[in-house]
Amino acid sequence: MLRVRGIYSTSLVGLLDELGFTFSDITEKVKERIGHTRSSKEPVAVTVKDLEDHKGIVVVGDSETVRLVAYGLAAVIPESFVVYVESGPYTSMAVRVLERVGEGLYRVELPSGKKGLLRTRRPVDAGMITVAYVVRPDPAEPFLSEGLAVVGRYARLVEQEKHSVSEHIWDQGRAAELLSLAQMLVPEGWGVKFRSSAGKAPLVEVMSEVRHLIERVAELKRKASKLEEPSHLASGEAIAFVHFSPTASVVLDRVRSRYFTTIPLHHLLKSTGSREVSERVDKLEAEGGCDKNTSLMLYADQLNRVLQAGAVTLVHRKLLGKHHTWVASATVSAEGFLLLSRTVRTEGVYDGVGIPKNVGDSILSVTWPLSRTVAHFYFDSRGKHKGAYININTPLDFFVEPRPTLTYIDLQVDVVRVDDKVRVIDEDEFQMLVSEGVIFERDASRYRCLARESANILARTTEPTDVAWALLEAQGKCFKGESVEEVAAALRRLRGLSDGRAFRALEDEVH
Repeated sequence: MLRVRGIYSTSLVGLLDELGFTFSDITEKVKERIGHTRSSKEPVAVTVKDLEDHKGIVVVGDSETVRLVAYGLAAVIPESFVVYVESGPYTSMAVRVLERVGEGLYRVELPSGKKGLLRTRRPVDAGMITVAYVVRPDPAEPFLSEGLAVVGRYARLVEQEKHSVSEHIWDQGRAAELLSLAQMLVPEGWGVKFRSSAGKAPLVEVMSEVRHLIERVAELKRKASKLEEPSHLASGEAIAFVHFSPTASVVLDRVRSRYFTTIPLHHLLKSTGSREVSERVDKLEAEGGCDKNTSLMLYADQLNRVLQAGAVTLVHRKLLGKHHTWVASATVSAEGFLLLSRTVRTEGVYDGVGIPKNVGDSILSVTWPLSRTVAHFYFDSRGKHKGAYININTPLDFFVEPRPTLTYIDLQVDVVRVDDKVRVIDEDEFQMLVSEGVIFERDASRYRCLARESANILARTTEPTDVAWALLEAQGKCFKGESVEEVAAALRRLRGLSDGRAFRALEDEVH
């Protein structure tokens, strides 16, 4: 039983209905668009909602259903990347404290051997074992809070938290009954978080479950007191992060158009985070839609907001690691390429390339809207070429709220050239993503093609513009037939991206 919310809800409900899923909570608007769907009054088992940046979805709840939903969608939506996390919200475990990293914040060792961050209300010593539950799941470094948590069908019992009621329980009388129940049954130092399923459940069933959860945490407390190593204590909710590339967004446009008027680039426009753009899209669709040129101009206007400041922020996202952000001065070449320039201010070594990084070096990065590569060229303070590095990534995208930013997902595999030697690096990490089901083989084969072509290009030349033209051709070859390639080609032909001048007309440029 599913709840579906967010900018992708119409297309996702349509797909999930075709895949045989049943819904407990979808909006009236989506019901009207889709028509008949399988519905149930059973409690919600899994919630599907937008990622914070609107570039994909979160699927959270019952572990088996989370897997079926996340991988089922990825199987039918090209370039959907699934990161499944078994130890999701409210998973309880014993962890070992490693070091203090801030006020009330410690790095800890998890049962898996990975590291996490722990928030505590008291000082703890390195080496000690303490209990904690997951607050913010993250495949790289989850965030935990000290204490225990257990999850039931109607409620969650959490140590050192306040009683609360789901925002989906709108009956204030029912909410008051549930809070009174919690105050009557639950010992001091614990909080009950009532789930939406408690809104219509028999009160006697909810009461019985809360009592069971109280007994459960007492049992876990006894077990935890005897542990000397990091250990799993109680499962919470599973979670999957499904990242949609711009290619996936264009596919979802076609799905949505089966059920409701959908303008070209609907999901790309909605995912910019601009309320103004979202309202404009809604208005155009209410009026019967628009042509490709109108949508493209609206998208380009928002891209211009990112570029016109001169200094551009880029978020280099990783599927299984920490994101990092870099800033560059941006211009747009006559050919439509984005030229991103930086000056090095610290000593070190260039990651991946393995050559010295010196103060005064310059880095020129070349890409374009919806490009699957970012090519970096390294020069010393006198302008002598030091090396080149081609990052293989999902199509370059952007959002304008809360801060104008370019963004892409790094797919691990890269190509470098140093001293006339060209290497494809981190292929094993890319293959690990494929083996673990994060990247489907359907998509992996195309990105392998792009990596091979990129290596051939760097073997021939390191002149930035020549490399960019060759990468453009390679992307067209390896991803031939994808709709997003047509959009990328039209965007490159636009003028005025960097200085805010009016864009020229696009007649005959979008096919």
